[in-house]
Amino acid sequence: MKALSQGDIYTIVILKVLNKRNTDYPAAILNKANDLLTHRSINRRYFYSTVAKAQGDELIKISDRTDKLIYYRITEKGMDVFKTYHKTFYPSMEAIKTVVDRLESVLKNQQLHPEKASLLHADYRSFFSRLFSAKDVIRYYTIKQLQVQPSLFMAEVSEILNEQLGWSPSIGYLYEIAHEMEEGELLVGKWNNDIRRNKRYYRLTDEGAHHFKQIEESTYVQTKQNKKYLAECLQLLV
Repeated sequence: MKALSQGDIYTIVILKVLNKRNTDYPAAILNKANDLLTHRSINRRYFYSTVAKAQGDELIKISDRTDKLIYYRITEKGMDVFKTYHKTFYPSMEAIKTVVDRLESVLKNQQLHPEKASLLHADYRSFFSRLFSAKDVIRYYTIKQLQVQPSLFMAEVSEILNEQLGWSPSIGYLYEIAHEMEEGELLVGKWNNDIRRNKRYYRLTDEGAHHFKQIEESTYVQTKQNKKYLAECLQLLV
């Protein structure tokens, strides 16, 4: 599932404003967009080109014209497109916001959730991975778990992520991150069997323990930013 592009967001805002205000001119729509999109700056030129594209796509049409202003209103096609945006993105963003809320709670309270999370729908998992830096989330949970147990292998991290967030990337990607952490001397790894080499166990190093606070803070900042983004998108889609 793809994420909302800047053009998608501008289109949604234009349709939402005209659906609520019946008719308006581009500068007034832009002012309302600034009220709705509080956590991002709007590219005026791109926004106005999106208005023109929406007209060209017959999502909006001219309703009135004065010497200086052109007023637009939403068309039936525009209403249908807005409903399609809602149907396509609202359920996924609502589900992902639940995941983000759980992660924020863990970061705030400094302890794992006692209750198991519902698994994130398979169609939404790639969107979550694009929204977040999965690397930071993996590093955070790996080091946090190694603070309470002497060693682990990455399949355990996968189980923890699924239990805590309802999401986990592939085992291959988890081991890729573990390899990076090992190269960065945050972890030290050892094969359970030098011949078969089917499991690699990891221990936390002093360097890893030292960097945990930095990783935790980075993950928290990212979580708060993504929570604001999701809340804003959900507000736009209703």
